[in-house]
Formats: sequence, structure tokens, C-alpha cells
Amino acid sequence: KVNLYFKPLRQVQDTAIGATVAFRVQNELSRPLNNVAISIKGFGEIGFEDVAPGGFAESSKIGPISFEDADSAQIVKGFLSTGESRVPIKATLPATLHLSPTTGLTLDDVMEELSVETFHSQTVKLELKTIPAAKFKPVVMGFFRASEIDESGPLMGTLGCQSTSGSKVRILVKVKGTTAKVDIKCTNAELLKAMVTDLRKLVV
Repeated sequence: KVNLYFKPLRQVQDTAIGATVAFRVQNELSRPLNNVAISIKGFGEIGFEDVAPGGFAESSKIGPISFEDADSAQIVKGFLSTGESRVPIKATLPATLHLSPTTGLTLDDVMEELSVETFHSQTVKLELKTIPAAKFKPVVMGFFRASEIDESGPLMGTLGCQSTSGSKVRILVKVKGTTAKVDIKCTNAELLKAMVTDLRKLVV
């Protein structure tokens, strides 16, 4: 089979958020892939070198790709073609690219926010399979582009970030054994839904 991976990178365009995307083609077939190319609507065709059996090739960065809606994920569609076939592809740029760290908050500030403002909440549990428990919180901080508000050791913490439109996000991380629990609170229900979808795809 042939696997396609992509890596989105946040890019600020004036007052808007966009992203560049780099693709990676992994060839798990017993024969080489020739004339490999990816085409994305609005950006033309990006060619790869031929990919040997068991090998991979990476594209140059494509973009910047603009988000159609603030605080939402963005679906990018196109085609992957070789000398033998052409198949449709779809990549989802995560809503977390809209987020930036919140600084200067204390835990008392967060408790007051939660008591006077309307926050929507959802909890996600993840089983740690590829990283040790102590590495999970830094991964979550990077994923949400969040700062740490209250540090309670390597297995627990309260994080804060906000979106480009001003939606507030507060996150409680707890790890026990190989089970990680992420409690996400957000003032924007649609952004919360998108973040939960993104988080559940995280490989840990």
C-alpha cells in the first residue's frame, strides 16, 4: 500500500491565520512509484522524486492556505497521482492552529472565569502507547499552543490559550498510569467540538 502523511504549519497572514502543508508519500509496495505528484486546488501540482519500494519522498511546502472560517478546521482536497493511477486525497488542517498561549493568568483567575463566564466542556481520555507519562503534558501544550497556568508536577497541570477571535480555552491535564485525561473548557462550542476531534486523532 501507499501511505500519505502531512504536516501543517501555522502561518499568520496580516490579521488572519493560514497554514502551509508539506506532504510525505510512503511506499510500502514491492515496486517503485514513478512520476509521483500531488495537486491541490488553487496551488497546482507538486512533483516528487520517484519513490523506491519501502522508501519515502517529501514535498515542498504548499500554501499559505487560508481558513474559510475563524476557529474552525479547514479541509484541503486534491489528488495524488503516479504513472499508474490518480486518487483523491483529503487533509484536515486542525482548528488548534487558531490558538495562541495565554499568559499572566493565575489559577484563581481561571476559577473566577469559570464562575462568571459561560464555558462549554468536554473530556477526552487517551491511552499512552508511544510516549512515557511525563512527556504527555508537553505534547498537549504544543498541540494546543498553550501556556501552563498552574504546574502540579509532570503528570498534572492547568493550561491556557485563546483563539484569534478571542475564544478562551482552559485545559486540565491529568495522567494516571497509561491513561491520560484532558478536560477542555471553551467559550466557543463549535471550537470545542473541533478541538476534541483534533485531539482524538493525536498519536500518543
